[in-house]
Amino acid sequence: MTYREWIAATVSRFHVTPANIDANVDLILTNQMQLIPDADSDVNITVAKFALCSEFAAFIPLSDIREGDISISWNFEAIIMWYLFTCKELGITPVNMPKITDKSNRW
Repeated sequence: MTYREWIAATVSRFHVTPANIDANVDLILTNQMQLIPDADSDVNITVAKFALCSEFAAFIPLSDIREGDISISWNFEAIIMWYLFTCKELGITPVNMPKITDKSNRW
């Protein structure tokens, strides 16, 4: 499996529309070119996860579609849970997540 295939399969789990998957994958691979110089080489899962976490905002659905009685929504809790778990697995600090510091020794 190549980086391109792995990222496309992972992004599709977040219900990104098929029309947007290729654009999202290309954007991620372009922005992470230093990390993944050849998108069609065999995937290193750790490198691919790091690239995807770095570009997390690129594949989050930005709009909520509603027409009449039909609406499409996303399970943002599951998406955020995947992001936080992957960041923890890779040992990186999630972007825009508050840090809790123990200040009890100051009491």
